[in-house]
Amino acid sequence: MERELGYLIAPSTSWGRGLGTAAARAGVEFGFDGLGVHRWSQHCG
Repeated sequence: MERELGYLIAPSTSWGRGLGTAAARAGVEFGFDGLGVHRWSQHCG
């Protein structure tokens, strides 16, 4: 199973606080441990 993870941190005054990193870590951990995902794909856009 392959899945993608996306998130948006707004407003820009919230940037630089590690919120995106925390969201990504939590999402990836849940994907592997909770959903049994074996592979992630990523892209920046």
